[in-house]
Parts: sequence; C-alpha cells; structure tokens
Amino acid sequence: MEKLMPEDDFVTLRRGFLNRVDLRLQCMNSLYEEWMDSLSSRESSSLRDLYYEAHKLAGAASCYQVHDLTIVAQELERLIYSISQGLLLAPEKASKAVEVRRQLDSIASVYCDYQRQGLN
Repeated sequence: MEKLMPEDDFVTLRRGFLNRVDLRLQCMNSLYEEWMDSLSSRESSSLRDLYYEAHKLAGAASCYQVHDLTIVAQELERLIYSISQGLLLAPEKASKAVEVRRQLDSIASVYCDYQRQGLN
C-alpha cells in the first residue's frame, strides 16, 4: 500500500500543529475566563466557543496522531457539553468551573510533555 505522503512531510505538519497548541491554549484559557465572568452558566457564547475550540483541538490532535492530547481535549469537550445541557446555579457553576480548569490544565500538561520530549 502506497503512503499518502512521505513520513518527513507528516512529521513536519505534526510539528507545526504542536507548535500552535500554545496559541490554542491561550484562546481556550481566555474563553474560560470570559465564561467565569459571565452571569449565565450555560448560555454563554464564551462557553459555546470554548466547546468549539476543544472540539477542534481534539479533531486536529487525532488527525496528527497526538493521541493523549486527543483524549484530554475530548474529555473537556464532553464536560462542556454536559454543562451546556443543564441550568447551573452559582455553586454548581463554581464546581463545574473547577472541573473545566482541571481539564484545561491537563491539556497544558500534555502539551508541556511534548515540548520536553522535543516532539514539537
């Protein structure tokens, strides 16, 4: 079976993706802060946008075979989806926000592991 592209090209594309993860994380962290500052628990455009960013990160990470990053991004995506399906009172929002923060930190941790390994 013939490969679609030379392996060197894939490695270069993957490295380019990994080099941009930091920008994605900055965007996601900003959206998280906006959601925290919003009065609404689930109808916030920043929460919706954070969901989309997690979804895009999970999809891109999957395409570039960065499996552990795919997993943590999918977990964040599922968490945000569950938040968007219910009405949260302030204490519940605070609890869910801690979970979202943990997932964002997990994504950052996985990304840092890749940086330390020199894979980006």
